[in-house]
Amino acid sequence: MHQTELYFRAGSRIVAGASLLRSERNGPFTSDNLTFLDRLVGFVEDSVLSDEDEASALDIPGLTPREREIANLVGAAMCNKDICRRLDIELPTVKTHISRILVKAGVRNRGELMKKLHGRG
Repeated sequence: MHQTELYFRAGSRIVAGASLLRSERNGPFTSDNLTFLDRLVGFVEDSVLSDEDEASALDIPGLTPREREIANLVGAAMCNKDICRRLDIELPTVKTHISRILVKAGVRNRGELMKKLHGRG
């Protein structure tokens, strides 16, 4: 089997992916397959990986450096457990930071925070 896997990352998170498979019977990738992959990469770079989609806690006043770091990880769609592992801190600590971030950002929940971080709220 012939196979290729594409993963598109924005920072540390995967934001898109694609697989192309061909059986032994169909042989290696054709020039049409390769053209498709080139176009797919261009499409993802232009639409999914645009600069305006980058999360930033810079517009939230009063955040500590650690809160800013955690807010950006929330904006990158990381769950609390992944944030714990990434920063080597305990789950209650992450939850406390996120509660304080929500108050300082003037939002009620994680979804509203993500919208604010991505400039959509």
